[in-house]
Amino acid sequence: MSDESPRDPPVRTGARRIFALALVSLAAALVSGTAASLLHARWPSFIDGLSFSGVVEFDGPTHVGALAGGSYTVNDRQGRRSLVLSSTGRLLRFFDVRGGESAVLVLGPEPCGGMLVARLRTDGAFTLAREGGSLHGVEFLASRLSPGMVFDLKDGVLGIDERPVEDEPSLVDHSLHDLGDREAGPAGPVRWDVGGYLSFRFRSDGSLVGIREDGVAERRASPDAEPVILASGLDLRHPLYPFFPGGLELAVVDRMSRVIVIPAAGADGVAAPRIVEVEPSDGSLPTLWSSDAWPDGSMAMSDSGNDAIILVSPDGSAVSVRRALPSARVAAIRSAFSVSALLAGISAALALVLGCAGLFIHARRYSVKLVLAFLLLVGASSAASGTVAFLSARSVSVAELRKGLMRANAVAASFLPADRLAGLDAGMPAGGDQEAGAIAAAMSAAMESLPDEGYWGMYLYGRDGGIWAYLDESGSFTPYLRSAPYLEDAVESGAPVYRRYEDPTGEYLSALQAVGGDGPRDWVLETTVDASEVDGASLALGLRTALAAALIALASVLVMVPLSRALSRKLRYLRTGAERVSAGDYSWRIRSRDGDEVGEVSRAFDAMAGRIGTAIARSTALVEANSRFVPARLLEMLGKEGILELALGDQAMRRMTVLFSDIVGFTTMSEGMDPGSTFAFVNGYLSRMGPLVREHGGFVDKYIGDAIMALFPDSPDDAAATALAMIGELETMNRERAADGLPPVATGIGMHSGELMLGIIGEEGRWEGTVLSDAVNLASRLESLTKYYGVRALMSGAVKDGLDGQRRPYRFLDLVRVKGKTEQVRLYELVGAGDPARAGKLGGAAEYIRGFEEYRRGRFAEAAPRFAALADAEPGDRPARMMHERCLRLAAEGAPADWRGVTEFHDK
Repeated sequence: MSDESPRDPPVRTGARRIFALALVSLAAALVSGTAASLLHARWPSFIDGLSFSGVVEFDGPTHVGALAGGSYTVNDRQGRRSLVLSSTGRLLRFFDVRGGESAVLVLGPEPCGGMLVARLRTDGAFTLAREGGSLHGVEFLASRLSPGMVFDLKDGVLGIDERPVEDEPSLVDHSLHDLGDREAGPAGPVRWDVGGYLSFRFRSDGSLVGIREDGVAERRASPDAEPVILASGLDLRHPLYPFFPGGLELAVVDRMSRVIVIPAAGADGVAAPRIVEVEPSDGSLPTLWSSDAWPDGSMAMSDSGNDAIILVSPDGSAVSVRRALPSARVAAIRSAFSVSALLAGISAALALVLGCAGLFIHARRYSVKLVLAFLLLVGASSAASGTVAFLSARSVSVAELRKGLMRANAVAASFLPADRLAGLDAGMPAGGDQEAGAIAAAMSAAMESLPDEGYWGMYLYGRDGGIWAYLDESGSFTPYLRSAPYLEDAVESGAPVYRRYEDPTGEYLSALQAVGGDGPRDWVLETTVDASEVDGASLALGLRTALAAALIALASVLVMVPLSRALSRKLRYLRTGAERVSAGDYSWRIRSRDGDEVGEVSRAFDAMAGRIGTAIARSTALVEANSRFVPARLLEMLGKEGILELALGDQAMRRMTVLFSDIVGFTTMSEGMDPGSTFAFVNGYLSRMGPLVREHGGFVDKYIGDAIMALFPDSPDDAAATALAMIGELETMNRERAADGLPPVATGIGMHSGELMLGIIGEEGRWEGTVLSDAVNLASRLESLTKYYGVRALMSGAVKDGLDGQRRPYRFLDLVRVKGKTEQVRLYELVGAGDPARAGKLGGAAEYIRGFEEYRRGRFAEAAPRFAALADAEPGDRPARMMHERCLRLAAEGAPADWRGVTEFHDK
């Protein structure tokens, strides 16, 4: 006969391995997902704002700023992101703002160190931060309108512009703040009238530099000062963002393709301007929005139309840069997140696949496998049909929306007066053309004629000098792009053009149509819809499709599950019943009413389970009854799981703490009670004290009448805690007895630690579990000594040394030798919380030891006053008074020749 244990079938073993792999994959997904989450929480900008490789692709850059050492800042994404790049194009810092409530702008290095960052809100307030990477600074100013700022890197001065009156755009309040003086507030503001300027900017000294409509560039020291002409006769069409390269000269971006530099005036008067035509080496057509320069004459420019930065060297050569490489730190952060996220996704998918496979293989009932296979089939078919339906419906909805956009665009075009278009000039300055105002009014009327006015957007584009500009609601043209193929296609084809596009502000659906005009003045009307409207409808359609597929699957399951369950339900009930009974649930009943063979077997099974349950209940009750006589901890220390495993002579050696507790004067108390009252009193007392032993990790070895012998196998501190708890419980019991007019009960407690031999003694007809050791006798002697010393609880030095460091209220009492022992025992009193002399005993413990040391040396005359002082200070301190009397007696009689300060007791 083979001794090998039975093995699981290969199918179940394989399923377990698959489940193990699924758990490993799930753990890997959790670990890697947690790592990715921590990285994302610590560096969200690097994670969300950069590409998978960490390379920064510029997205509609608008502002650039030159910093020291050739580094520069770039603002893109509609001001939602600001980058700090080194002279070699490496990403050094990254600032990002989520949501549409604010924008971020890196101003440059602060004079006192660090990087100065501004965060602007749509309500006009902005916050300054002086720590690199943080946007949590102090709110600096709440502006009535959006403030404009200019930062002079040389002088460390921040300029703030405000529009004091909303309907007076020509008025500007300008104030200056010296960032080098942290305590000083903004200086000003000074009100300026900037009417007639195509563009302007304030310098760090508070002066204004502006470019007039007649092509004159001038500087004014104050609002009332006479202007100083910097240059005249400038041929400017669309001047944007003047700046001050080198701190003295003036430069401005014009026509989105060139920079006009006006050097500082020389000895001969006004210097001639210099025009820098920006022609990138890659042949792209630039769309310049802003520029800044370094002292050597090199410049950095934002090319918004091409999502690039153009760097111009002092000799005029230009290089177009469309991305920034990450620094080593940035690349490491982004790579770690990418790897963690990818590993989390792969591990989660693998865990799902393996889990489903393991569940299918592990299922032992074909009904379950049938349901699983059916669910997979229905789910796959529902998903496929739902996807097809969704794509078809989306295609139809997009086609209908395209038709609607075309119709809306045609309706809007009919509102535009052709005569006004003929006289419209896309290159005119802001706010001075009647035709532009009439066209803007016609567009507003067209918008009002369309259903759901807030659903549509409408723009009129015109081309002037190679620049496309769009008409805004105020009737002014704003430069847009130099190259717009979709606008040019609409002009050349003459037919409506439909497109879907994305820009930094969002994603849109657009219909374009050329309207009126010939030659160089071409006009295109655009009608747009936010793509989220279509995407939202598509999402709703997708959700409805998914819901329909889920309902189909649910309906299929509702039909399939009852059929599969009917195949194995009866046998499954029998199997479940057998498993429940084998697990110990003997109350389980199948209660089958079927009249077939399975029903007969089920009823026989119920009867068998009832008989087994009755027999087990009786056995359990017997075991529980025996456990009241033989403690479970005793069985545990003997290495036995149950009482049936015990044998006469079983024994074990163990170091433990013994606690003896006895009622003082119980014999006298019992003489006044009948037997019933005596047993009721003892059982009531023991029912309050016995549980305290078990609560603190001990067990009761035996009850000797009113006495308790308890053992603590773990720590002497458990015995000390039990003694204190027993003293407290006795005080509660005495208060209850006093309320009933009964006398108080006093007990004595003794404790000692040592090696004990536990075992089973007796003969074949009568066994008893007990403990054999001198430590038991010593603990009993210490309990008897509580009456002599007049204390509640005594413990030996072995117990005191075994306390686990907790602060227990004890004090040293005496050095004794009990009857039958040769070694001396250090004696300590455990002071309970209810002891009226507690404060004096614990407070005088140190003085008591000093007196006892004098006593041991035989210096009784010196020791007696110490004990007398303790006894006088605390009249309830009986040991101190006993020691005082002992010192007086020995001082008068003299100490024995072999005096060691040990008190010997010859009685038990």
